[in-house]
Amino acid sequence: MQNPEGITKALELLGQLPSLLVNASGSVDACIDDMLSRVGTLLNGSRSFVMLDEKDGKYLRNTHEWLNPSTGAAMFSWPLYDYEYDIPSLKGFLEESDLYFGRTRDMPQDMEYVLKKQGVGSILIAPVRRDGKRIGIAGVTFRDTDYTPQPECRPVVLALAGLVGLALEKKGYGLLRGKLAVIQKCVADVGPYIAETVGDEETPDSRAAKPTTLIDAERRIIIETLEIYNGNKLKTAKHLGLTWPSLDRRCKKLGIEVRRR
Repeated sequence: MQNPEGITKALELLGQLPSLLVNASGSVDACIDDMLSRVGTLLNGSRSFVMLDEKDGKYLRNTHEWLNPSTGAAMFSWPLYDYEYDIPSLKGFLEESDLYFGRTRDMPQDMEYVLKKQGVGSILIAPVRRDGKRIGIAGVTFRDTDYTPQPECRPVVLALAGLVGLALEKKGYGLLRGKLAVIQKCVADVGPYIAETVGDEETPDSRAAKPTTLIDAERRIIIETLEIYNGNKLKTAKHLGLTWPSLDRRCKKLGIEVRRR
């Protein structure tokens, strides 16, 4: 049975994640850490993480992670590349799908051994891509070996992996300001999963929070950016990589009332 409250919170977070990248005030790494914290907290995971390919894909290097303070420390800590085991077998789970959920006990013996040492009972992962090429994975782990993810977990983890990939594409150029296209890629990737999540049991609250279209996500980012610049359209347009007339047209189309403070 679906959890309406969980769906509403998940959809709300899906609207926030692109804004974190577009309007981040710190480094890209800090922004990724923020996303991991929010996703891990929402899904009540034991940790959320990003791991990137190393040494021609034979190993994965743990580059970012969030640890749930309520679950305590694992027996051993990352990075997993300290263990010599067949990482391609882990990535192989994603060959037929952009999302994988599995329990440690059902995985190949080499992976099961290492993940158990990390206190991992089950794992939900999606591929991180840069310029269309898979460069690693991102996801959430859970201590409970009998854990079954709710449907709303799927689009959240997909969006996390997709946005991490976009952030890493632009890391050498700083933050992703002026890149509203980040929303289009995010929404395109998670759209089908959101439709499956909401289904026929959609509630009024989940509809209100539902960032399932480019328009919804774009509205959120423009409003939040306007707030940053106290309603100054010129500064907002520059931040978003738009001209003033273009931003003005978007605001009128989206029904955004701009008030200078």
